[in-house]
Amino acid sequence: MTASRITTLKRLQAKAALPHVRPVPERFTAQQAAFITAVRDDTNHLMLRATAGSGKTTTLTEAAWHLPPAAHAVYFAFNKHSVDGIASNLPRHVRAATLHAYGRRVLCRARQDPQLQVDEKKSERLAQSLAASLAASSGERPDFKLIRATARLWNAAREQTLDHTSHEDDLAALAVQVEWPGDFVPRVLRGALKSMRSASLTDFGSGGLPDFTDFLWLPLELKLEANSLTVALVDECQDLTPLRQQFMIHLLGLGATGETSEPHGRLVAVGDSAQAIYAYAGADPLGMERLTERLGATRLPLSLSFRCPASHVQLAHRANTFIESAEDAKPGVVEHLSAEELTYRTVDVVLSRLNSPLIQTALKLLAREISVNIRGRDLAARLEAAAQETFPKPYTADTIKDLVKLHYDKKAKPFTARAKEGDREAKKILTDLKDICACLRILAERAVTLSERSTVTVNDLARLLRSLYRDDADVLFSTVHRAKGLEWDRVTLLYPDTMPYPAGEYQEEMCVLFVALTRSKDTLRLAYGKEAWAGRRFLLPPQAEQDQSAAWEEQGPLPFDPQLDLDQDAFLNSTDAASGPLDFSLRPLTAQEIDQPFATLPSYPPQAEPTRKPPTSRPQASPAIPTHNVNGPGVLVPAHSQTPSPPTRTVAQRPSLNPAAPPVYPKPVALSAAAKPALPHGLVTQTEEQLVGQLMLDALRSLESSTDLPAPPKAMLDQAHAVGVQFRRQEQSTTIDDPRATTLYHGQYAISVTELRLALDSLRSEPRPALREWAETSLVLLRTCNTRFVNIHEQTLRDVERAALQARISVPLLGPQDLKTVPVIVFEGNYSRVRPGKLTRDAPKVRTVTVNGHVQRFDPRTGDPDIPPTNNAAERSLRTVVMARKVSQCSKNAVGAQTYMRIKSAVETARLRGQDPVAVLTSLMRLYVGVGTEAR
Repeated sequence: MTASRITTLKRLQAKAALPHVRPVPERFTAQQAAFITAVRDDTNHLMLRATAGSGKTTTLTEAAWHLPPAAHAVYFAFNKHSVDGIASNLPRHVRAATLHAYGRRVLCRARQDPQLQVDEKKSERLAQSLAASLAASSGERPDFKLIRATARLWNAAREQTLDHTSHEDDLAALAVQVEWPGDFVPRVLRGALKSMRSASLTDFGSGGLPDFTDFLWLPLELKLEANSLTVALVDECQDLTPLRQQFMIHLLGLGATGETSEPHGRLVAVGDSAQAIYAYAGADPLGMERLTERLGATRLPLSLSFRCPASHVQLAHRANTFIESAEDAKPGVVEHLSAEELTYRTVDVVLSRLNSPLIQTALKLLAREISVNIRGRDLAARLEAAAQETFPKPYTADTIKDLVKLHYDKKAKPFTARAKEGDREAKKILTDLKDICACLRILAERAVTLSERSTVTVNDLARLLRSLYRDDADVLFSTVHRAKGLEWDRVTLLYPDTMPYPAGEYQEEMCVLFVALTRSKDTLRLAYGKEAWAGRRFLLPPQAEQDQSAAWEEQGPLPFDPQLDLDQDAFLNSTDAASGPLDFSLRPLTAQEIDQPFATLPSYPPQAEPTRKPPTSRPQASPAIPTHNVNGPGVLVPAHSQTPSPPTRTVAQRPSLNPAAPPVYPKPVALSAAAKPALPHGLVTQTEEQLVGQLMLDALRSLESSTDLPAPPKAMLDQAHAVGVQFRRQEQSTTIDDPRATTLYHGQYAISVTELRLALDSLRSEPRPALREWAETSLVLLRTCNTRFVNIHEQTLRDVERAALQARISVPLLGPQDLKTVPVIVFEGNYSRVRPGKLTRDAPKVRTVTVNGHVQRFDPRTGDPDIPPTNNAAERSLRTVVMARKVSQCSKNAVGAQTYMRIKSAVETARLRGQDPVAVLTSLMRLYVGVGTEAR
């Protein structure tokens, strides 16, 4: 072989040894290509924010092909269904798995048992073992309520990476989350966590089986396979819990700050903080941002949506403005429909925020022999378990309401007081419980209707429930949470007028709304409730909503229309379940509803509905006219069917004055009671001065000139005009139910909706989260107003605006500051000054700051100060009262009970004010005796 041929062969061998550079697909956008290039050429951690329908899975899968073949890389997907869908599209050197499946393999290798099983009841088993040991040593019987609470405590603590060494504030929040019985005693919780940790490690070391959480927790505790991965490709990063984040960082060999002295792995993650809707499952809504800052990852965008049409993207901007439509995106269809008049096609998809509207609508279709399928078998399991507890014996139609209410009262008892005090977590639990109870009642009543017997058993209810789950169904039903990550051509969203859900966390509910609006690829149908449809309170894009408000403001006041005077109470107490949604489960919880949650629940089955006139409304400013179906609810129509447009309302023009001729003024007459004009039904009675002003304006507009009388003084005309304007404002104003602590909509001052919206929009730009969220929730409630004016507390709005102004003109903090110093606003007289505060602890739920020697605790999300870590202060203050009542065998009569409570109230008030209770009681007695002596 010649030297030239040897050289050529060596060159070919060297070229073959070089890694093959895979080109970026030509169809990729510039944003996708930039991400692929960063994966291939850089070594930094990457965090790709990918909006809905942006092809994030395709992009992340393509990125796996650009990793070095020698890299030990794993593609972590959110669930097994996602793993099965992407495994065949990955290169051979990249494995797809869920975090829990990978953790199980780690434990299998450590145990050398490839068939390692799962013990789902491990926490309860260990808690029972510890309780039995304590009972044997103390001679007391085990407390089964405490055993279950200990198991819940251990499960939640591991998922949040807490243990017996955690801060007291975090343990207090954990106790509230798991409904720890009794008072919060840090020593007790620390002892329980320490004992459960030791027992769990001992159990696994002696051959015990792990539970689902142990797949991630045990490798962390035992330091198994640390720094064993070269690259971790993580999908749905925004849904990671603290435990999942820590496990992933452990596998990459990253330290507390994301850096180590030895070589470590690389994180390439994809997610969207606008779709973080699994906070109820332990996911941190801000976890993606925290992880990015912790690792110092490079942020890259993926904002173009290939799924959503342009009109859907504009509508989704109500929840998040990061999403953009592709250049070749089709316009799409957005239909505004009445939920009562919906028709369905085969393979339609129906979404809802809650379960009860899905159950109700599915039963309607099932009654018309239309097969349905509700996604999520766990809902069926929850309903069957609740039915077993609610209906232990055969029941009749007359006993359903009482049995369901009894079940609700039993389950809701621990949370009722906390919900009345404003505890959001308790309100969420009660809302979910009401949703389940609503489903129970609907199913129970429908089972009675279908049964030929007078009594029905829980087996009949379970059989009906199972009929709602068919894989080959005509119509698919799903909650918004279960629809995440999926897409369909035609999607129906039930009751969007209730979103964002007022009882939930605002930011999380905005994420739920965003997910709901981005599931359709062609047609998005928004099905509104009765009141929202009658008032035309449609969900519109931000710009279209502003144009509509401006158009309404330019029009004159609407004449009174009796058809719009809807009787809400009559609707809520109606027995016609087919006439509308289960309204009690779609509104924020009020104090009355917490006490009597089923007072307004409609019953099933549906009755014949009388013919109603079509609702009227203002002409829409939006170019797209909403449509509704007229074929009747629950009817399958062909795909080519067209639906007519709803009738529009013609507003009568106000008669104009003739400027050429002077008006004639009638002689003043005394206005007797009989001569007073009758007010329309439902309006507040006006004062005589306002009625006189209205009559004066009517006379000015209606009378023709016949004599040359002198013109009235301008002051009289201005006064008459002002009185008439205020009368019309109050005539057309609405009072909105405002369940918040700082109420805005319970006043008597009538303000223009547009003027109020402008004021609230200006407050939405506030840097202070508390003011900003108050303004945002006020705007959400304002959407329920269907008139031009709304009643508010004027002073409340002025106070909030003044607080925002004070925050703007506060004296700044001068001079350089270190990383441990944070600015804190301190109000001193009429000024607000920014003082330096030393950040002593920065935890996800509590931020502790020391200002001028005083320790203050703040909510990291809202910035609200002095938030107690628990919500059971009222329960603790009542404990002594309950103990006294039990010891004394209750009061002998009502007078004694009232006297004791008054004395107790005075003592507790004095104690909270820092006063001597004995001195206060002595002063009260002296005052009482003195008053009594003078009275005698």
